[in-house]
Amino acid sequence: MKSDEFSAATRRRNLEQMRDGEFDIVVIGGGITGAAIARDAVIRGFKIALVEKGDFASGTSSRSSKMVHGGLRYLKHARFKLVWGALRERWTLKKNIPRLVKPTKFLIPVYRDSKTGKFLLSMGLWLYDILALFRTEKLHNWLGPDDVQTREPTLRKDGLVGAGVYYDFITDDARLVLATVKDAWARGAAVANYAQVVGFEKDRGRIVGTIVKDSISGTQFSMHGKVVVNATGPWSDELRTLDDKSASPRLRPAKGAHLFVPRERIGVTEAVVFDSRRDGRNLFAVPRGDLCLVGTTDVDYHGDLDHVAASKEEVNYLLESLNEYFPSCKITKEDIVSTYASVRPLAAELGVSEDDVSRDQLIFESPSGLVSIIGGKLTTHRSMAKALVDDVSHKLAQRFAVAPARGCETERLALDYDEEKLRTLINGLTEESKLDEDVARHLIESYGSSATQVSEIARESPLLRERIVAGEAYLMAEVRFAARHEMAMTLVDVMFRRTQLAYALRDHGRSVAGKVAEMLAGDLGWSKVTVEKELSGFEQACTLIEARGDA
Repeated sequence: MKSDEFSAATRRRNLEQMRDGEFDIVVIGGGITGAAIARDAVIRGFKIALVEKGDFASGTSSRSSKMVHGGLRYLKHARFKLVWGALRERWTLKKNIPRLVKPTKFLIPVYRDSKTGKFLLSMGLWLYDILALFRTEKLHNWLGPDDVQTREPTLRKDGLVGAGVYYDFITDDARLVLATVKDAWARGAAVANYAQVVGFEKDRGRIVGTIVKDSISGTQFSMHGKVVVNATGPWSDELRTLDDKSASPRLRPAKGAHLFVPRERIGVTEAVVFDSRRDGRNLFAVPRGDLCLVGTTDVDYHGDLDHVAASKEEVNYLLESLNEYFPSCKITKEDIVSTYASVRPLAAELGVSEDDVSRDQLIFESPSGLVSIIGGKLTTHRSMAKALVDDVSHKLAQRFAVAPARGCETERLALDYDEEKLRTLINGLTEESKLDEDVARHLIESYGSSATQVSEIARESPLLRERIVAGEAYLMAEVRFAARHEMAMTLVDVMFRRTQLAYALRDHGRSVAGKVAEMLAGDLGWSKVTVEKELSGFEQACTLIEARGDA
């Protein structure tokens, strides 16, 4: 059995293993797709390495719309197979990781001038339930205008006919990726963040390995693999060009912007789905604790993939649409707590609007043998990984006589404990560890059974029992846990992905960044110069989530 340590030292050992070993499959990309591929493949018995040039989930996979859903809106394009597959995966994820995939009620208001009236919406919701094989928290229903106003009093009243109500699921995308990566590692995969592929080694034109740069130490080494998989999402075409300068683009990058506003400013009790009156795009306002997540845009993107931010135009668009449906709230830029944006790696389709581009995945092989996967969505990451590993398994068998020890088992292997076990853990943390109930609940929801390890760290000193920010449920012990057990290597890792405090606070955590950096310095061996460098990098990251737009 491996130690439960998952730290900088673990990373160094993994990199040494990569330097000295030869792998059946080398996975490039530590987002949800790459993580799921590594987990599926190692469970089948393959020898696996996974490298990520930044932090795990540092790209699109921590800046999605944070939903696990079937794609109700795709029904209007008659993409029944896509919706059916997504709904099937939705149920699998809910079953296998209930802590991170939670049912949420969605409400779709209908007005006299809505493009989709009551009849069509009702038919669509019936079809949604049927395609889900009725495996949902509750079947959909219809609310009259009075009931809608009782539930959502700030919604626009003029012309309100009623609302359809159905269930989908929300998730913590960054933690979903981390849980998947850690499970792959625990089962035998060698994984490392901040390890960038900067070149390929070839024999007679075929890829036999990768050249990896350790971004922490600056050193480079060769890593050999029978099959190399490109699961880098929006960076897929860049990596393909590194392999073959003449490779034609296969991606249509689409940018999606989101913003967080205080939930009390809108007063929503349920997630609300509505159409922009400007262009008819489907938007949403989803409660997430004390905040409300509003999104999302969908436009072609050709900018810097490493520094994606919500533009002034996108923020204004979202505010305009929000105020059309919640007119009494008068939400302005000053209400915005934070914003974020990411790039969806959609497969290129000429002559198709951004909103209509297929979310199906595309798997293909270059002449050199590089296997790429693009497209898909967060909800279907498990089935995407299965399809790719099925494909690569055939290649390994045909070209190297390497066969899997077993078939795909990810549909039945849970990543988490059930709700009853989690409730027992909450009681234990409040009664035995003497933690406040809000802290105990936060720790369980974030870390599952590992919450007991966080509480043990908290007992090491009074400082570790302190909250990082007054009024927030996060403990300083979580900073140490991130370094010891979640391979956090930078201040940005902790503030943006392990805790996500940067998005929840108006100052994005600037007031506490110094003390968090000092604690990380002790665990990661940072010098004063490194601490200053980390604080500077954190400040640069904060500027990307500042609200842009008109007051």
